[in-house]
Amino acid sequence: MGKVVSLAELRKHISPCTATLTGGFYDMLHVGHVFYLERAAKLGRPLIVVVNTDKAAMEKKGQLRPIIPEKFRARMVASLGCVDYVIISNHASYSDYFLKAIQPKHYVFVREKMDVRQKQKKEIEKKYPRTKVVIIPRIKKYGSTTELIARIKQEKL
Repeated sequence: MGKVVSLAELRKHISPCTATLTGGFYDMLHVGHVFYLERAAKLGRPLIVVVNTDKAAMEKKGQLRPIIPEKFRARMVASLGCVDYVIISNHASYSDYFLKAIQPKHYVFVREKMDVRQKQKKEIEKKYPRTKVVIIPRIKKYGSTTELIARIKQEKL
């Protein structure tokens, strides 16, 4: 079994309340993603990362995204030593679909949209009391993929 797996395959290899779960688009993988995933992995292993599908990225980020197709985004994330498993999905990693099936010990959000994140944190911890939600700050100087794309657009080629 490789690192990019289906949820059904993954469930055969993990025990409840052991994993750390997170997710995102990971379009144009950059060092900010690496730092975030390394910090998430330090909370507990295995680290499971949900990479959202191209369809989900387009719906959330706009018609020009993603830049990198889902199977390649998943492969890049899976290549990181701190990542144990990757699932490609239309479902958000914090949805009941994953939280119920995986029963992670930790669920990790990046620190952004804090009013939304705090609400999600309370909802998850109420519904899944054995899951601790951790919010990891984004390292500002490394920005986000959206910010990097904006900087690239400003460059004169």
